[in-house]
Amino acid sequence: MSKFQNAYDEQAYSLSLDATQDSDGDQASPLGWFGCLTLDVDADGEGIVEHYGTRHLLVHESSEGFVTVMPFADGDLRDRRFKDLQQAYELWEAGVADAEIKLAIDNYLQAAVFTSKIVDPSVPWSGEAQVQARDEVIEFVTSNIREIRQFQEATGHGWEQIGIDFCLTRNHESAGFWMRDHAGAAGKALTDAARMWDEVDVEIDDNGEQVFA
Repeated sequence: MSKFQNAYDEQAYSLSLDATQDSDGDQASPLGWFGCLTLDVDADGEGIVEHYGTRHLLVHESSEGFVTVMPFADGDLRDRRFKDLQQAYELWEAGVADAEIKLAIDNYLQAAVFTSKIVDPSVPWSGEAQVQARDEVIEFVTSNIREIRQFQEATGHGWEQIGIDFCLTRNHESAGFWMRDHAGAAGKALTDAARMWDEVDVEIDDNGEQVFA
């Protein structure tokens, strides 16, 4: 059985291996390997661009070795999908489950409301704000996973507290990683890491949704 659905997918896969655009993952991992490809009409020929109907592709090779080529209307949409896959791969590498990162993100958002002048959890978050929170929490977690594991083991706190303390600490509130019982060196390291992030505030936009200011 061929790993490609057609000759165009095989050509796109070959081009993606030679290109210098973003790629990540590992074909041996559950997420497989994935890479961005922007076709050059002159260099790659009109046929392949006409087949996909766009120049912006994401090439994915599964852990079973099968190749899928996903076309996108523009580079921004393709890059967002790439980032989603990249985050999933980084979380898998760090050993963080979907339910765990969701707890951290949900509690990060709750802490952001609590520390702002808007204390009304019934007001919905905008889609853009939810994406921003997800991106920032995942980046913080995957960049500091060793210290987070040490903090959790020393304090007994779970993923809820990681989300809360990331928000509190980056905003220089009176509580945070450093003041949890037995946090020790891990608490200090996470405090230092969180304070490298800019402070965030919450406001309500013209659509009546909460956004980060």
